[in-house]
Amino acid sequence: MNNFNTVFVIVKKCCEKGYPAPECLDKIAEELKQHSQMNGLQQYLDALQDLGLIKYSNNSRSIALTDKGRHTDTLFSH
Repeated sequence: MNNFNTVFVIVKKCCEKGYPAPECLDKIAEELKQHSQMNGLQQYLDALQDLGLIKYSNNSRSIALTDKGRHTDTLFSH
């Protein structure tokens, strides 16, 4: 599994209902630290939002899966 998919699984687990969850950002940031190939949290979240999979706000520290995000298991093939 590539690193984007590894972290996206965390997004699905902590936001599976689609409600804002501030603790998700902390979990994702921690996981990203373990993958030196990944860029920072902001770039990762921007990429997921650009793909239409999540909506997030740094101001409110909230993140939620979109309908598309809830129906996507992986970002890229293995």
